Amino acid sequence: MSKSGINLYELPIEGAAFERQCGGNLTSEDESCVDLAAIPGVADGFVLRDTKDEVWAVNCGSPGTS
Repeated sequence: MSKSGINLYELPIEGAAFERQCGGNLTSEDESCVDLAAIPGVADGFVLRDTKDEVWAVNCGSPGTS
């Protein structure tokens, strides 16, 4: 829960305008990126999502597995 008492995890994000932010791993073709957007109607509330391809995530296994 945020300092303002709003549970950011329960807010709808429909209409959020995502922008890709990239950096790191600059010496390989697998640059690290995330998508970032302001939560509509919420001051200082942001949503972050991973940009990894699902196939890549499946091939790497789930956390805690090898």
